[in-house]
Amino acid sequence: MLTAIVIIIIGGALFSHIFEKCKLPGLIGMICFGILIGPDGFNWLPKDFLAWSSELRQLALVIILFRAGLTLNIKDLKQNSWQSIMMCFVPASFEIIGIALLAPYLFNLPLADSLVLGTVLAAVSPAIIVPRMIDLIQTKWGTEKGIPQMILAGSSADDIFVIILFSAFLTMAQTGVFHWVTLVELPVSIITGLLIGYLISHLFAWLFKFWHPKPAITSMMLLGFLYLLVANEETIQQLIPYSALLSVFAFGLSSQHLMPEKHSLFTDTFSRYWDIAQILLFVLVGTTVRLTVLQTVSFKGVILLFGALFIRSIGVMLATTGARLSWKERVFTVIAYLPKATVQAAIGATPLAVGLQSGEIILAIAVLAILITAPIGAFLIDLLSPHLLTQTKDK
Repeated sequence: MLTAIVIIIIGGALFSHIFEKCKLPGLIGMICFGILIGPDGFNWLPKDFLAWSSELRQLALVIILFRAGLTLNIKDLKQNSWQSIMMCFVPASFEIIGIALLAPYLFNLPLADSLVLGTVLAAVSPAIIVPRMIDLIQTKWGTEKGIPQMILAGSSADDIFVIILFSAFLTMAQTGVFHWVTLVELPVSIITGLLIGYLISHLFAWLFKFWHPKPAITSMMLLGFLYLLVANEETIQQLIPYSALLSVFAFGLSSQHLMPEKHSLFTDTFSRYWDIAQILLFVLVGTTVRLTVLQTVSFKGVILLFGALFIRSIGVMLATTGARLSWKERVFTVIAYLPKATVQAAIGATPLAVGLQSGEIILAIAVLAILITAPIGAFLIDLLSPHLLTQTKDK
């Protein structure tokens, strides 16, 4: 296992550097290296490691969302508070509906299977969006109008919304019955996730008043605890509807005020953790890519994907109505909501694993979404943010 991790880190870092030298996003190099060493490439990783790799992806998500909470400023978010709420579910809802309309026509899928496909594709990638919005906040691009803050908050909750719908629609596709109680669980899981994260941050703030471990131990202990929270999410869900990822986000957000003396420590340390975690995450995303299954969707899959993205873009434009943004800033918001990778890698194979008849098609289109939108979305965000946003100068 350790040998596999070393191969991933060294190879992923090298490929990222090579692609950046060619003026391409480094994450494309990481994904390509993952494909190279994955099952459809040289197959250098043991099967046991690929089964265990989902835990590494979870760890990377913990780092992403904790950094998001550490960076987000509530005061800046208030000026677009309504739009931030709309961004949590409107774009994803538009895309799910769009795929539900297009997939039966293009792939002859039943409506239930089309809705499952819609929820697989609708989630944006926090691994791509969150670090870039953090960079924009730190360099003050678009912060005067709270644009990266709005995208940061909206995209963090977008995935929770989509994953809960995915569970409901997958059950409907398997049994033919839709459980409406699942939709009721959505707001409850959001509230409990935020509340538990807030309460736990109070607990740690109280603990650190009496105990002062070394900085490295403090950060590692915190990372370990947050990971255990996510890893045991299903156990907590047996008692109440709950979202562990929102707890991680809420912990980071509330720690700004409850532990201000440790804010710089957490920010610096978790920034370094992310340098390693992003290599693991994107290389592992590459290992999930199955080039052979892409033949089953070919050109129709591309049509479906771009049609869904167009409909999603309409939803983003609608969600940002009234936000006092210029047309350039609204276009940037559309671009920022394009990338898909993390959630698609995590749940794309689930319909096939549970025996859904259209599972192979769903997996193939999920792979296609990763290969197309992840590098293009990341490249466009990095390229166009200085042209579409305004930078706030320090006084």
